[in-house]
Amino acid sequence: MKITSKFTLHTVAICLMFLFSCSKNEHTGYVYEKETKRPLQGVTVSYNNKQVQTDAKGYFSLIAEGDVNGTLYFYKNGYTADTIGTITPHSGKVMESTFKNSSDTIYLSKAPVIKKTIDAKIEWPITSGRFTKFYKKDNDTHDYSLVVPEGFTLTPNTSNELQVKESPYGYQMKNDTRYITASQFQMAGVNYKMVIYSVKGENDTEIINIQLNSYDKMGNQLDALLLDSRFTFEVIFYRDFVIEQNGRVTINSHSQDQFTYNEQGDITGSLTNAPVETSTVIYQLKPNGIFTKTTGND
Repeated sequence: MKITSKFTLHTVAICLMFLFSCSKNEHTGYVYEKETKRPLQGVTVSYNNKQVQTDAKGYFSLIAEGDVNGTLYFYKNGYTADTIGTITPHSGKVMESTFKNSSDTIYLSKAPVIKKTIDAKIEWPITSGRFTKFYKKDNDTHDYSLVVPEGFTLTPNTSNELQVKESPYGYQMKNDTRYITASQFQMAGVNYKMVIYSVKGENDTEIINIQLNSYDKMGNQLDALLLDSRFTFEVIFYRDFVIEQNGRVTINSHSQDQFTYNEQGDITGSLTNAPVETSTVIYQLKPNGIFTKTTGND
């Protein structure tokens, strides 16, 4: 059964029609820019870890499996992102989708130009020690957890378009990740944002990441660099970093074994005061907002 759903949001003019079965659900519709009322191409539409982009006519079609009650995410660089919540009443074997709000359009507006930063008087250098208030460590298990200090809030992530540099294990933001904006600064006309978030790793271990993002004056993200990643599996991993006023970024990665192993790889005992292995990489913040790995002598 096809039905037209009506809804209200603050983004792009959209008309959606939904088709649901017991195992799959389909979202189709059109996305328009609020200011011009014209179709908007390249808007990413995501739902339950599936995502598509609108075509030249602003049209999208997304088929996803799993829970049909959820949230549609709409985002595009240079525009204010938004979401639509859906509910699905059951009628026999047919599932009909409706929106939690009721209206016939939504509008995606252009994002405001960033004119100033949160930290008007940044103190240099920026070091990892400034951000310890955003996480805590259990002294017995060595596990980390995210802390949201007073005056800070969690913001839903709406974009995963960029590959994060220095993220070898792939533990980075997902569509459902919420992050803290811990600091912002500007350098050579490029805006930078320090974000902190947690994601799940092996065996649901919580991983704390501190990430540096760069943006142009329209708010379009240019690059992403993982400054710190803290987690404990069979090995304790953590980093420290320094950002200098000349744009040089030094990242020290540390690892420490917790156990001993036999030739078959089985754990045979625990270690105390094991040596810490350290490696260092250096990046330079370029005028175009791109993080470039260097030798430190460039």
